[in-house]
Amino acid sequence: AEYMGSAFNSIDFITAKMPLKACICDICTCGRHHCPVHPKANIRLGNDSQCKITEYDSKYRAYDITARPQMIKPEQQLVHDGGHLEDATTFKTDYIPHDLPAKFHHRPDIYEKPPGHIDSTTTYTKDYPEKHAEKTKSRKPMYTRDGDDVKFEGFPTYKDDYKAWKADRTQPIKKDHLYMPPTAVMSDQTTFKTDYIPRDLPKTKSYKPDNMVAVNKSPFDDLTNHKADYIAHQIPDRFVKPREEFKACRQPLDSLTTQQRDYIAHALSKNESFKPNATGTE
Repeated sequence: AEYMGSAFNSIDFITAKMPLKACICDICTCGRHHCPVHPKANIRLGNDSQCKITEYDSKYRAYDITARPQMIKPEQQLVHDGGHLEDATTFKTDYIPHDLPAKFHHRPDIYEKPPGHIDSTTTYTKDYPEKHAEKTKSRKPMYTRDGDDVKFEGFPTYKDDYKAWKADRTQPIKKDHLYMPPTAVMSDQTTFKTDYIPRDLPKTKSYKPDNMVAVNKSPFDDLTNHKADYIAHQIPDRFVKPREEFKACRQPLDSLTTQQRDYIAHALSKNESFKPNATGTE
């Protein structure tokens, strides 16, 4: 497998030469890949003494850290635009104000009386011409009251018919009801007992025949439709399937799983880091 290296693009960093090929002896941990440089090397046992080219050595190289790298990030500063600030918005672009004319109002024409005279003569005015006559005077004579200065002497009919009589006050005819307790002994006889006297009458005999039960002399037939249609049959015993006895397997149990078969534990040594110590520059 080929892995192409890369270097930092800083002008203060020294461009390091990257190896073109890296050995897969230390990269593969599954045991399915083979080293193209040393095909006989046992990758599972960690026999990488014949090959020292690793991916770790290719990626992590020793660099000169005497010079402090410059920051590639640009400085944070305000970017000024020399153009003119345009205040045109979508609302101003879409909705342009237009000059609207005044609403039209219809003005009616001024009435002008046509010249000439209209002949408004009708058949009614011809047949019934208007005539002026004086108001008819009433033939009823005027009311005149004679003898206003003469005093009336006499009696009217009202005074002759209705004369004032001297009469005393009418005494009431109502008598004073004073309570007088009875002298006789109180009787318990009421009007109901007096009017409705009990009589000893014999009980009317009923002409309704006696309710005698008709007894049938023949034996009782208890055969019903249910007994005739649904006859009780002898039900056989329910079939019970015999239970099979458990037979143990004669072959021993193979407890090897696919996980244990495919992923075998290997005794690998920890790789030494080639990364330089993070020490500050004095």
